[in-house]
Amino acid sequence: MSQKVIHNINSELHRGLKKLSLNPYSKIRNLRAKIGRRPYWTLGSSNLSPRCSSTFIKNQRNLRLVGVASSTALILIIALALLPVSSKPKTAEAASGTSSSTTLTIVKASADLDLTTIASSGTFATSSAAEMASFNVKTTNYTGYTLTISASDDTGTLTNTTSTGSFSSISGVIDEKTFDDSSYNGKWGYKPSKINSTENVGFWPSPGTTATTLDVTKAPNPTTANEYTIALGARAAYTQPTGTYTKTTILTTTANPANYSVAYADNTGDASVTNIPDASTSSTSGTEIELSTVTPSRTGYVFNGWCDVAPTNSGTTCSGNTYAVHDSFPINQTTTNNITLYATWTVPSYSIVIKPTNGIASVSLNGQSCTNNAGCTVNNLTYGQNYTLTATTDDGYTFSAWSNEGAGTIADITSSNTTFTVGQGTATITAVPAGAAAKTVTVNFAAAGTGGTVGVSNVVFKESATGTTVGTVSTSGGTVKLNPGVEYKLVTNFVTNYGASSYVLDSSSNGTLTSDANNTVFAPNSNNATITVTSCIKTITGTMQTYNTPLTQLCDDATGTLTDSRKDASNNTKNYTVGVVIANNGGASKTLWMTQNLAVGCNSAGTGRSTVSLTSSNSNVSTTWSTGSAGALTSGNTLTEPRMQCPNGTETYATVSEIGAWYNYAAATAGTITGDSSLTAASYSVCPSGWRLPNHSEIVAAASNKDSFSPVAGGFYDGGNNGNTGNGFWWSSLAFGTSTRWHLVYYSSSLYTEYYSRVRGFYVRCVRS
Repeated sequence: MSQKVIHNINSELHRGLKKLSLNPYSKIRNLRAKIGRRPYWTLGSSNLSPRCSSTFIKNQRNLRLVGVASSTALILIIALALLPVSSKPKTAEAASGTSSSTTLTIVKASADLDLTTIASSGTFATSSAAEMASFNVKTTNYTGYTLTISASDDTGTLTNTTSTGSFSSISGVIDEKTFDDSSYNGKWGYKPSKINSTENVGFWPSPGTTATTLDVTKAPNPTTANEYTIALGARAAYTQPTGTYTKTTILTTTANPANYSVAYADNTGDASVTNIPDASTSSTSGTEIELSTVTPSRTGYVFNGWCDVAPTNSGTTCSGNTYAVHDSFPINQTTTNNITLYATWTVPSYSIVIKPTNGIASVSLNGQSCTNNAGCTVNNLTYGQNYTLTATTDDGYTFSAWSNEGAGTIADITSSNTTFTVGQGTATITAVPAGAAAKTVTVNFAAAGTGGTVGVSNVVFKESATGTTVGTVSTSGGTVKLNPGVEYKLVTNFVTNYGASSYVLDSSSNGTLTSDANNTVFAPNSNNATITVTSCIKTITGTMQTYNTPLTQLCDDATGTLTDSRKDASNNTKNYTVGVVIANNGGASKTLWMTQNLAVGCNSAGTGRSTVSLTSSNSNVSTTWSTGSAGALTSGNTLTEPRMQCPNGTETYATVSEIGAWYNYAAATAGTITGDSSLTAASYSVCPSGWRLPNHSEIVAAASNKDSFSPVAGGFYDGGNNGNTGNGFWWSSLAFGTSTRWHLVYYSSSLYTEYYSRVRGFYVRCVRS
């Protein structure tokens, strides 16, 4: 408890007790001593909700009992104190604040009760006038206050603090005559002077934690206090144990809610004003409310807040207090609050971008010049104001028109010297030239790589803005006339199976050439230019054993299908998809890969074994080797014996054509890498002639470009079993250790490289040598 609060309590106790001609200092000393023993005073929280209140708990006092040896002692506690009611409620309708100053004034520190027991019947006693607890309440809140009484618990008992025994509460309201009956032995009750402004003659049962309303007032009484008393009554039998009995009672005052109304005015008479909030009427126990969340709007202006004094200059200056949308507004609890708030406005400024294009030397707005084709920003231009707008052309050009994207108005779009009126928003103003002489653009054609073929039929130039064709250049050579300052789209037509690998401008000083996956655009300037179109092969076809197109002639996204000329026992060949793989993060920069798993040694359907003879003419071997010499991976692991496995057609994790076959490293290398001590890179393999196992750099490249590699899952063979079927594994030619090899792993939608023992059965994908 703060020293200021204790000082206020002591001062009021002093004044109250002095009225009773009592020694206040001795009373206060006794009170302080009791407070020091137990925390009998409790101040109301500053976060009480939804209404503001202050709560006080009074100290305990002993009730003197006179009688025979079996006399009893009784103690009661009543809450009386002086403090302003304060709180900061926060609801949907009310904001935080400080309520009106409702106060409780202590006159007597506690209610005393003397009981004398009678051996046969006991004693009923009530507080005399001098022993009653007296207090009064004042408030400046114009709606008055509510006074309630409650207790710290719901037991309703007076508990003996020195021995066993207690007084229980009466169960209902009874008058004093009825209470003076032996059937109420061991019972107690309290008698307030008023119940809801009506004089009270009965005793009430002990209050509980749910408050009972004692009084509600409707008007302020800042000078004349409303006086209240509380008397005690108890019926004690001679068998009641002696000792001290206690009970805590709490009095609470709550300021009644104050009414208010809020109206909103645009304060301009401007017909363009919209979104003025509707007026509202309500009440609150707090000292603040929240204003409307609606933001007004006005053409050409920015809302600057609500003013509590009517502005005299069309709402541009507030001489009072300004409040934002949804802001807190103060409520005076001592008077009726009929509020009118007035909208205030400011004239906004805007930023405008001005841009010269090729052929325009400079553009100026409000004296600020720009020569950058990307544009320049002119700031702090006021809405509705006129500013000078000019353009200067390059040599050989004349001014054509102004283009305006955004707000505002150009007085004459065909004049290079005009005015611009700022609108409500930003804008981009572009000067467009006309009339320069057309320039000659020469188009050359080239094939990718030595000995390649030009795969272009012709190039068509079209105006980007209109789509109009302005010229066509074929592979026999030619030129086209283009106007500076105009953008042209290049539409290139290719021979079947060909595409474009690049478009190159001879010099950046001759215009701007941009190219992406969908469009190639050229913007010429006042110089002649040459554009070279380089073509590449986009579709791959043929036989694997005889395919010899250089990588330099293939497009970076080239794909296709090649036939493996090796035949199975049924005299059938097998086709494999292939594609270019470009490294995105290290490794070989450009490689032609099989994008399906090798299945040599399986029948044409992919399921079941088939004997295929691998010779130096059709395979990457130096001596003849037969797939029929390979054992089965289901027999277990081995470093020395070639073993392989074909799909059986029941696999559910991928189609047979995707899976291919599994090979241990001895089989993958056509029986050339066996034993457990080899660090030699594999030179031979089960790949077709002209193809081989990838090296480490090539599997690193594939790991960085998963989409081009097209991985599939199907697991591996280890210990005779097929496992990890959600992943994929491919051999490389590079040794890691004497019995381990680097390989490629497909796991959790990613590709990466690692190494493992050569005994496992992995897939094989070959790269073009």
